[in-house]
Amino acid sequence: MFKSIRVGQAFGIPIYIHWSFLLLPLIVVFEGQEDLSSSLWKIGLMLCLFLCVLLHELGHALSARRYGVETQDIILSVIGGVARLKNLPRKPIQELIIAAAGPAVNVVIAIILGIFLFLMGTMVFPDGGRITGSNFLFWVFAANIVLVVFNLIPAFPMDGGRMLRAVLSMKIDRVKATKIAVYIGYVLAFVFAVIAIWGAAYTLLIISVFVIFSATTELRSIKSQAFMTNHTVSDAMRRQFTILQQSNVMDYAVQTLKGTGQKNFVVLNLMKITGILTHRNIIKSIQEKKNLAPISEYMNINFTIVSSNDSIETAYHLFMENNYELIPVVENGIIIGVLDKMGMNEFFEIAAAEK
Repeated sequence: MFKSIRVGQAFGIPIYIHWSFLLLPLIVVFEGQEDLSSSLWKIGLMLCLFLCVLLHELGHALSARRYGVETQDIILSVIGGVARLKNLPRKPIQELIIAAAGPAVNVVIAIILGIFLFLMGTMVFPDGGRITGSNFLFWVFAANIVLVVFNLIPAFPMDGGRMLRAVLSMKIDRVKATKIAVYIGYVLAFVFAVIAIWGAAYTLLIISVFVIFSATTELRSIKSQAFMTNHTVSDAMRRQFTILQQSNVMDYAVQTLKGTGQKNFVVLNLMKITGILTHRNIIKSIQEKKNLAPISEYMNINFTIVSSNDSIETAYHLFMENNYELIPVVENGIIIGVLDKMGMNEFFEIAAAEK
């Protein structure tokens, strides 16, 4: 019920509309007492504005792609949009360019509309603030100017906050830079909340809550990323593990599961890794009563390996993006350990407790 709905894709990037987008007509009705025509023009303006927001987010996504950073998806909600990057660029200057690319798109839109309105002689602020067919494009022009100004505020989660972090990251580490931008975001959210309560501006109150939530999430994410970057696979891998041979049958895998408590297994053909047998597939073989079937019939042949010197961040992204259950750790062609989700979670919990 509260999930986002996929509405298409652009440049290979999935585009979703958050359920809160459906509140748009209700907000229009709640905030004013306009006639039907004015309400429809206002809804049209909001839809047009969200198209500009989509182009804004595509600006972020395509500039990120230039530096090898892919975008997971773009989500549009009632309070704006977000391009969810799979990872952050390594260099601060790259993050600065990616963050600036979104507002730059709105600047281009505003310039194009401004030139058109000037040539048409309609560059005049609408009298009375009503939205009509004759002044609709001016409102779109003004909305893009507001988007640029709002997004350049130097506080998370606005683009200005990311640009500020990128500049600060050139002198201090990224975690400290993020904290500064986040704390500015908290101050801004407090100011928004006071203004919202004082003037009964409920939309602004929603924005202030969004700022606090997004800034806190970003800070937590950066801290986790910094932690993972500073640790390697060898810190979290299991060094005691049981392997299975491809020549074994599934009944042997079931008995090994019972005897060791290990849920997922690396499968070898002599000394070569040929697959991963997961707990899910072992249970499936039991349900299908194929206890004498060869392990090769149930093992997954799509797997990857990592080195003990790889960062935990690298392994974490492999688990999240490919839904792996187990990753073998290999050195010089020999398996020296295994990494699984449970082991990584235990490592994170222990590290957090020690800290």
